[in-house]
Amino acid sequence: WYVHEQAITPYTPLSRAYCSYAEYTVKDSPTFWRYTIGVFNYAEDADGNGGGGGLCAFQNRNNKSMINVSPCFLPRVGAGPYWVVAYDEEKGYSLVSGGQPRIETEFGC
Repeated sequence: WYVHEQAITPYTPLSRAYCSYAEYTVKDSPTFWRYTIGVFNYAEDADGNGGGGGLCAFQNRNNKSMINVSPCFLPRVGAGPYWVVAYDEEKGYSLVSGGQPRIETEFGC
């Protein structure tokens, strides 16, 4: 996915807020900590110098539209929540929110 609005954080500073995206891939088998999704985050600075890193995720058992993301070496208990707001495999997109959706629509919250 490509960022449409990005919060400035210690690991994504304003200087790296160019051409940011994340790729999510279902793993062939779970990791030691039972992560089932691979995450690759990428960002560039204003000069086009880029870099990224890998994370791991799993689908939340109690909320199927939520994934929890963490560095792969940490236990799942420390993984942070992200919500999959929209997804269409045929069209090749997903909309992922780093905060819990709170505006209710006819399709839910």
